[in-house]
Amino acid sequence: MKYDCDLIKDLLPLYHDKATSDYSSKIVDEHLNECDECCRYYDEVKKATDIQFKSPPKSDNAGGYLSLAKRIRRAKWYWRLCIGLLLGCMISVSLMYADGNRFDPISAAHAGNVIDKNARLLATVPMGKERILYIYDDDGLYRDIDVIYHFPFWTYSYKWPNRTIADPNSGVQLITRGGYANSINKSLYILFAVAVNDARVAYMELGKEGKMQRQNVDSPISVFFWDETGKWDGTGTWNGMIKDSELRGTAYASDGTVLYNLAHETNGQDTIKWIPVD
Repeated sequence: MKYDCDLIKDLLPLYHDKATSDYSSKIVDEHLNECDECCRYYDEVKKATDIQFKSPPKSDNAGGYLSLAKRIRRAKWYWRLCIGLLLGCMISVSLMYADGNRFDPISAAHAGNVIDKNARLLATVPMGKERILYIYDDDGLYRDIDVIYHFPFWTYSYKWPNRTIADPNSGVQLITRGGYANSINKSLYILFAVAVNDARVAYMELGKEGKMQRQNVDSPISVFFWDETGKWDGTGTWNGMIKDSELRGTAYASDGTVLYNLAHETNGQDTIKWIPVD
């Protein structure tokens, strides 16, 4: 059966892709056996199809692709490591925060849970860059809150608890005394805090012979503080320490009249009291 060449040419692409029916394929076969022109056209169709769908040549940059794949894998591990470190830091910070560590010293003092939230701050005593002593009036109880800096937190120190009951009947009362050693700069900080309830007291002297301080009394708490840098040798020997037995003190009126003297009493244990002068 003779068919129009244009019709056969339209079928050749489908015929080459084996997309024609058996009947149409038979017709195309018969026509190609009889028509040289359509045979030549079919050869061109096959060449064009082979070029269009031929697999691309292998790249000479295979090593570059492998290198890229390695970098991608390394990047994944890097981000996994960063995320792991971040989670670890967050957990560590949370645990330390729960243990009372804080980024600022005043919050660390309150996080120690040793003072009431309504306690009144009486004095702040910096002892170097890494230590601060806070003195509070906590409902009639004087408390020392010692906080220490350990990067990146401030934390409450339980090493120096000091609780003195406020005596409203005492005109002058010694409420804090102690020595604080710093192993980093070999410093020894000596501290005495005095509560003054007698309005007549204008100034005070406190210390030991050769190391007396004089202060005007302009607040309920007077803090006498000595920074003995280089006086601590890192052992139990504290050169420059003021012992209780060496402590002397006098409270004066504005005209220089002596109102109180610091006295040492021994009644089962050594005590230091401010005794009014009759």
